[in-house]
Amino acid sequence: MVSMVAYQPFSTAEEALENIQAVASTKVSPLLSQFLTTKLPATKSSKKQKFALGISDPKLGQEIFSETGITASYNETTTELLRGIRMHFTKMIKKINEDDVKKA
Repeated sequence: MVSMVAYQPFSTAEEALENIQAVASTKVSPLLSQFLTTKLPATKSSKKQKFALGISDPKLGQEIFSETGITASYNETTTELLRGIRMHFTKMIKKINEDDVKKA
């Protein structure tokens, strides 16, 4: 039902702290903005997006849109998907690491 398309671990503890503080303050960090704009397909307008970006905080969605032009949605389906991702994240990340080893 869900597959991980992109993943970017933080390079330092300081970078992780800066980003979590930004998200907690309902701000879009430069790292998050760069990640979203490079990993999501480009669209000419938010109405023609061929993907859905699910978020866990509706206020953050407004900031993401103003910063990147990407529309994010927050609803019951998103909440359930995020719950499932948290539950199975270790399996998903293990598969990504195994794929990276095979590519190398």
